[in-house]
Amino acid sequence: MSNEESPTPSPGIPEKQVPELRYVPLEYLQSLQQEEDEFDLVGIIKNVWKSRKLILISVIIFIIIGLMFALLSEEVYTSEVSLMPQSEQSMPSLGGLGGLASRFGIGAFGQLQSEGIPANIYPRIANSSVFLLQVLDYEILLPDGSGRIKLMDYIKKDDDGSSAAAGNKLSLRSFFRSESTQLDEVDRAFAGDEKMERLIRMSKQDWQILRYLREQISINQDRDTGVVTVQVRFSNPLIAADLADQIVIFLSEYITDYRTEKARRDVQFIEERFAEAKTRFVQAQEELARFNDENRGQLTALTRTQEQILQSNYNLTFNLYNSMAERLEEARIKLQEETPVLKVLEPAAIPDMRTSPKRAQLMVIFTILGGIIGTGLVIILPFLKELKSKLQDET
Repeated sequence: MSNEESPTPSPGIPEKQVPELRYVPLEYLQSLQQEEDEFDLVGIIKNVWKSRKLILISVIIFIIIGLMFALLSEEVYTSEVSLMPQSEQSMPSLGGLGGLASRFGIGAFGQLQSEGIPANIYPRIANSSVFLLQVLDYEILLPDGSGRIKLMDYIKKDDDGSSAAAGNKLSLRSFFRSESTQLDEVDRAFAGDEKMERLIRMSKQDWQILRYLREQISINQDRDTGVVTVQVRFSNPLIAADLADQIVIFLSEYITDYRTEKARRDVQFIEERFAEAKTRFVQAQEELARFNDENRGQLTALTRTQEQILQSNYNLTFNLYNSMAERLEEARIKLQEETPVLKVLEPAAIPDMRTSPKRAQLMVIFTILGGIIGTGLVIILPFLKELKSKLQDET
């Protein structure tokens, strides 16, 4: 039996090698990844520390920008007025008498019918172009006490610092924004023919001033208490308080005119009828007195008939005169009852502190922003350089 010999590789054929498999624990890979991350974090921190001068320069630049912004920004003062609108009256349910009660002004569910303006509509009124136009026509007291000037003219002035700031703001707004001059429903509801014509013919600068004033007035209502707060922001504290007080007066007039429009028309109509009834009564009284004086002692049938006719006419005109006098008094009482009341809880006061700019807060914000941007540049620039070099190598 012959021994089997193992095959020997041919000298020209390379021996086939089997790859060696090695297993690496997962914990080892995670530790390597963690070390790599820590190494990268340490490298970033070292890079930031080496480039601390660049970060400091960025912080200083932003501090200078923030200081300029804080010093050159327009100072704004806010005056505030708190109002308590007249609450709506209500009555308990009347059941089957609802139809009869409706004849006396009582609506469904026992609520009194009211044509008043809800408090949540006050901001719409104050922001309407017609209302703001009336505010712009108001003559404010100059800060130096030298006299009064219309608010529109005061904002247009260029020699006053605060007005110039407002004018600069108007120029910036007109450069970045283009707003329409269409009138909303509130404008058309409160505007007469004269005001509507003026609004339509206003110049672009006047519209810019009107929109600027709209941004300075805000009215808010607390849903829990119902208190309405009127805030006016302006560059001068005295003017801010004066405008806040006058806006409350204008708002009260608008609400009163809207609420009492029908009652006022009724009073005017009854006053005219009352004047006519009074004239007819005086005329009938004079005719009866003149007839009695001319026919004293005459007891003819014709005389008695004429006297009865004049007496009947006198009684008729007297009754009509007396009735119209009662109706007029009732209409005036109703007008007084329909007049709403805005109770001022906190009157306008001259603010002693500005609301903006908050210079300390601005400086802190710009300092932090400068540090963030400087650090971001230090971190990003090496990656940008590496990316640039890779792109150059590929090309």
